[in-house]
Amino acid sequence: MAVMRVAWIALLCCSVLATGAAAGADAAQDEALALNCYVCHAAPRRSAIPDIRGWTMRRLLRRLIAYKRDPDRATLMSRIAKGYSDAELRRIAAYIAARNLRRGER
Repeated sequence: MAVMRVAWIALLCCSVLATGAAAGADAAQDEALALNCYVCHAAPRRSAIPDIRGWTMRRLLRRLIAYKRDPDRATLMSRIAKGYSDAELRRIAAYIAARNLRRGER
């Protein structure tokens, strides 16, 4: 009976650790996806490229989906957005918006 109890506890611990590792991998992947955006969109400067720091998830996602779906847009962003799935665009928008809130850049 005690052996069975120890086995269940060990199984539970392993599943918790595996879940944490998966969540950590997802967070790292989200960061890697979003950091591509900051190359052009995070430096304050005078140009046509908007600074996305402070944007909400809804605003970011709406803009990314529009770039992806509008066949008449002939911009670099249209080509970039088409390379991501809708789920990846959602993850990018969520990561950037969460980072904005943590830093108080609203």
